[in-house]
Amino acid sequence: MNIVKTIQFVVFTTLISVTSQLAAQVNCTGCAPVFDPVTSLIVESCETLTPPLFPNYTTSCSTLGITEETFIATLGNKSTCEGSIAQTIGAGQDLCLSLYGFASAGLAPSDLFFVGSQPLQWTHYANGSATLSGLVYNDTDPSFAYNIDIYLEGGYNWTEWQAMGKQALDGLFQGTEASWVYFLMQNNISKLIGVGANQGQNIRLQHAPLSENLGFQLGTMGANNINLNNGLSGWITWEVLVGADTISGPGDVNIDLQNCQETVSDCANDNDILYRFFAGNLCGYDEVDITIDHIDTTAPTWTSFPIDQVLECSDVALLEDATASDICSSVSISLTTDTLFSTAVGNYIVSRIFTATDACGNSITDTQTIVFQDTTPPVLSIPADYSTECSITLTLEEATAYDNCGQVVITLLENTELGICEGAYTLTRTFTATDDAGNATSATQTITVVDSTAPVIITPSNLNLNCLDINDLGNAVASDLCSSVTLSVSSDTLLGSCPANYSITRTFTASDDCGNTNYGVQLIEYSDTIGPGFGNTPYFIELACTQDIQLDVEAYDSCSIVTDLSFIDLPGSGGCMTPSSNVVRVFTATDACGNLSSLEQTIQFIDTVSPFFTYIPSDIAIDCSVTIPNDFPIADDICSAVSLQYTIDTISSTTPHDLILSILWQAIDNCGNEAATIQLVTVSDTLAPTFTQLPILPDYLDFGISLPLCDSLQWSAVDNCYSPEELIFNCTLDTVFTEIGPCSGPFEIHYTYSISDPSGNSNQLSHIIFISDLTPPVWSYIPADVQYACNEEFILDEPIANGVNGIVWDMSFDTLLGICPNNYDIIRSMTPTDGCGFLGDTQIQTISITDTQAPDFVNLPSDVSISCEEEVPSFEIVVVDNCSESISLNDSTYITPGSCESNYVIFHELSAEDLCGNVVNASYSITVTDSIAPTFLSIPEDLVIELGVEISPCYEADIQISDDCSFSEWTCDEITEPGTCIGSTTILRTYTASDACGNNATSTQVILVVDTTAPEFTNFPSTSTLTCDGDTLSLVTDSLLGYDLGSPNNLVVTYQGSSLVGGDCSTENHRTYRITDNCGNSYDSVHVTILIDTIAPILNTNLEELSFTCLSDLPPCNETQLDISDNCNSISSFCADYYLDGDCETDACSIERVYTISDACNNILEVSQIILITESPLDSLCDSINSVIEPSALDIDAPKCIPYPNPTRLSSGYAVIDLIRCPESTPWVLLNSLGKQVAQGNSSQIRVENLTQGLYFLRSKGFGTQRIVVLK
Repeated sequence: MNIVKTIQFVVFTTLISVTSQLAAQVNCTGCAPVFDPVTSLIVESCETLTPPLFPNYTTSCSTLGITEETFIATLGNKSTCEGSIAQTIGAGQDLCLSLYGFASAGLAPSDLFFVGSQPLQWTHYANGSATLSGLVYNDTDPSFAYNIDIYLEGGYNWTEWQAMGKQALDGLFQGTEASWVYFLMQNNISKLIGVGANQGQNIRLQHAPLSENLGFQLGTMGANNINLNNGLSGWITWEVLVGADTISGPGDVNIDLQNCQETVSDCANDNDILYRFFAGNLCGYDEVDITIDHIDTTAPTWTSFPIDQVLECSDVALLEDATASDICSSVSISLTTDTLFSTAVGNYIVSRIFTATDACGNSITDTQTIVFQDTTPPVLSIPADYSTECSITLTLEEATAYDNCGQVVITLLENTELGICEGAYTLTRTFTATDDAGNATSATQTITVVDSTAPVIITPSNLNLNCLDINDLGNAVASDLCSSVTLSVSSDTLLGSCPANYSITRTFTASDDCGNTNYGVQLIEYSDTIGPGFGNTPYFIELACTQDIQLDVEAYDSCSIVTDLSFIDLPGSGGCMTPSSNVVRVFTATDACGNLSSLEQTIQFIDTVSPFFTYIPSDIAIDCSVTIPNDFPIADDICSAVSLQYTIDTISSTTPHDLILSILWQAIDNCGNEAATIQLVTVSDTLAPTFTQLPILPDYLDFGISLPLCDSLQWSAVDNCYSPEELIFNCTLDTVFTEIGPCSGPFEIHYTYSISDPSGNSNQLSHIIFISDLTPPVWSYIPADVQYACNEEFILDEPIANGVNGIVWDMSFDTLLGICPNNYDIIRSMTPTDGCGFLGDTQIQTISITDTQAPDFVNLPSDVSISCEEEVPSFEIVVVDNCSESISLNDSTYITPGSCESNYVIFHELSAEDLCGNVVNASYSITVTDSIAPTFLSIPEDLVIELGVEISPCYEADIQISDDCSFSEWTCDEITEPGTCIGSTTILRTYTASDACGNNATSTQVILVVDTTAPEFTNFPSTSTLTCDGDTLSLVTDSLLGYDLGSPNNLVVTYQGSSLVGGDCSTENHRTYRITDNCGNSYDSVHVTILIDTIAPILNTNLEELSFTCLSDLPPCNETQLDISDNCNSISSFCADYYLDGDCETDACSIERVYTISDACNNILEVSQIILITESPLDSLCDSINSVIEPSALDIDAPKCIPYPNPTRLSSGYAVIDLIRCPESTPWVLLNSLGKQVAQGNSSQIRVENLTQGLYFLRSKGFGTQRIVVLK
């Protein structure tokens, strides 16, 4: 405790010297008491026993001066910190241990002792006691050192401390004493143990003041009376025997505490009690420890435990907690829930395993069993019955089911009953809900489907076509959501005002299988709206300005003739000629239908003649200071104005003012034609620059005076072409020795300098400076101070000075001793003298020799471990030092008990110090252990069992063990590892036998659980009925479910293939499905689909309404030309014609052609086709010979490309039609009455083949459209 210096008590500054009670025994031989051997106590209970009695001890002297002390500490819970020097706030003294009067008594150089490299150790135990230990050194001479060994008791808070009538010492006046902890020091057992130079000297410590109204203080904010850090302080009285006298004095302890750690343990095994007994006098002391070793091996007991229950799976179990108590420590209760599932989710057993464990790991385990069972079927909700149109997609809603406990599987069986037509039927859906416990409920939904909606027909868009267009007219598309559709078409043509203007009306009729009909109409209009074209007429013509304009044009029309062609000329704009360089000619063409077309033709006049020079300047040569003269060439052009341009390039250059220039002159007219010529100009520099200011140089200089350097000379100059910054200054200097003596005028400095320009013109001058020696030597290098270790060899640098005729050195060395023999300084004095006798300055170099290296341990023993029956080895400790021969060695030994009596560690703490106070610390330990594990006398054998077989718990195994050294017990750990498949597992039970010293032996039992039982389907579909064209049911592999005990969630359903059984009209398709569990166990089931033929054949030919001019053109009835298909079987057919309206013998009429088609199962299809005969057999069109317009009958002005003959009659399936007055390779197309292209070519003749009788249209490019009648 830092005593306030202004109010020191006299008793703390005066040594107390008294006559020792042992004056007659100054050598103290045999006077120190010695304890008899003692044994620590092992208590197999957590109860506190009666403290042990003070042990017996012996002494050869009187017991009158012996002090007995007992230190008690509970070891389980404690706080440890590191102690260091308390650094004062402000200008005060830093403190640690202060022994006032110690120096004046000759016991040490000073009263203050401080912590070294290792901190002090502070330990505060749970019962309030505390210890402070560690090594301190005298602040003046570290060889005076002591081990602090202080014992404190109490650990009172401020309320308890005040209640005892005691006070706090708040030297920093912080007012925080209420937060501190207070102790009383135990006298005499608290001591200082001398080491190093004080080896063998023990100093007894007593609490101060004697009234104990003040104590040791622990805390922050001034508790250590030095600073505000966490720390400790207290007053002491020290006492030591010196010769026959007892010397004593006051002292205090002031330290900072840091790096504090808490150790907490609730286990009674860790809460041992240490009794340290002390007996001593001024001659010496002895200490002995007795430890009360508590061992807690008793498990907790249950105070309440929940009962077993049997419940319905929908019930909520009452989950009560278990409670337990322990006589020694707190109890923690853990709960592990284990559920044993069965094949049904609602049937299972819950095991609640409670384990109560005390702080030492002793435990008790019991199990509560809760059995759940499922006996209630699920509740099923299905969709309602309804009727719907066949065009509406069926809403096949799913059924839902609820079960009070487990999962529900819903299976669906569907049956379809066909109606009177393809789009009408009844669907019956039967749902069954089954829970995983086998409880089931069923219900049925009925859906009635009807077809009353006509097909949807989409007709091609109406078209407006040009007479030249060749277009796909498109087809109608009919669809029905319920059945097949029959589509027919009829057409009607209305002619226009000219051959290329007409319209076609197409009517489409669509009927479905249930007799619903819909219609659609398409209108196609042809017109001629395109004007004539201009063929290869050029859009752009180029002419020389002297040429005349030529007429260059042609015109044509693709649908009719060109009736008019004219043009006008318009003046253009722009160009390089005046007034204009072009003319725009506009052509206009008109066809027979009044369509107009125009074309603009541009005629461009061009100028390609270059200008020419009438005068060109000659090449010249000039000086760089002269400006280039203005001498321009003259140019002219025969067509337009001329502009003059020039470009200057440097074609060679040695310097900026020595070069050859090339002037490119260019003459350009308004149309971009140009002419060029080159003029050369040579520029040069031949004059040298001149100085306007010469460099300033002295004629004489003394030796040692710095010479003017060339780079530092100042000058100025001018040049005729270059700027002063571009001029080049060159300077050199040479030393020339003369014949005069070495001390006066020994040499000359010759300067040569010049000024030049970049062109090489130069002007050169020179100067001489005479040098004489009138100055002493000048230092150029002074060796720096150096430092060497005491065992290093040192090499000194040589000094360097400048002077004439050589340098002579005068050197001397002095030694200054340090604080120890190996710490000293060497002072080196150095003085130079030159050849002329001039002395230079004297310089000093200091060479410092130090010893900072601590001693080294040689062959330091390594940590060793021995068995408890082996003899503890002893080692010789060898220490060497790099400089000191005398080394101080200290070996401190202490024993740390282990986890059991035969396990402990002997620690040796070594410290070596040389003459200069360099300290090295080391340690080694000897660990004594009991490493023999228990042995097993019997263990369970390995097992192989089927999945589902009950296995007895691990802890019920028949195990016998033995241990030769201590009590032993066994435990069991169980690990379940997955096997080769889900449902197959390997249970590894590891049995561990442990003795009191923690030696373990293990043995493993392997239990292999296998799964060899096949899974089952839980929702396999029933037999289905479909049409004969194939089993269209999709595979149900992904929807099948199953049950398996081992791997219910890892079942694999695979399709194994199918086979057909039965005849053409009724066949069974057998599909085999296999369900396999994860262990490869499998089960096969077959799904049967019955295939029957109830569908009639299908006509793939579109039977449109036909129209013929004459009855003779009607082809005979031939059903073999139809494209017919059946979904399953062979087909037979026949056809017949029936007259509907009119008398086909004398007039136009209509005929119904009926086709009857049936398959092998007697499914029949009847289809009819309407055929129109448009002309009477008496009409001229039906005659065998028709009148034909002959070419001679054509007018001279008749259109070109007239078809001949027209009408034309097919012979042997073809006919040839000539195009009269039609150019060769004229493009043409032939269209039928529906506007569909049937032929095309590039010729003046048409060959047509396989055409039906009727009206056709011929389109010739450039000649319009003509009608053609084709007869058979």
